[in-house]
Amino acid sequence: MSKNTENSIIDYATLAGAIAYFVLPIDAIPDVMAGIGYTDDMAVLTMAFKSAHRIFTQSAKDSAIGKAAEIFGDRFDPELAAKVVSGKISKKK
Repeated sequence: MSKNTENSIIDYATLAGAIAYFVLPIDAIPDVMAGIGYTDDMAVLTMAFKSAHRIFTQSAKDSAIGKAAEIFGDRFDPELAAKVVSGKISKKK
């Protein structure tokens, strides 16, 4: 796994905290609450993705795209994967 050595401790702590949040049974907003139960989970997931985007180098991202293409074969969309990895994916209008 390639990683950027110039990352802040905050990015690593965010990733570690997100993993712990999903593993531990404690939840800020109980998931059984209709409509809002998963909002805290989505917020944690969003922060984790942003931190991972900053932590992993382009070569690690390219390697992940290559491995996904190998696993999914014809079902793999390299253009979509490149947009996701670069953070340039937007909503369709």
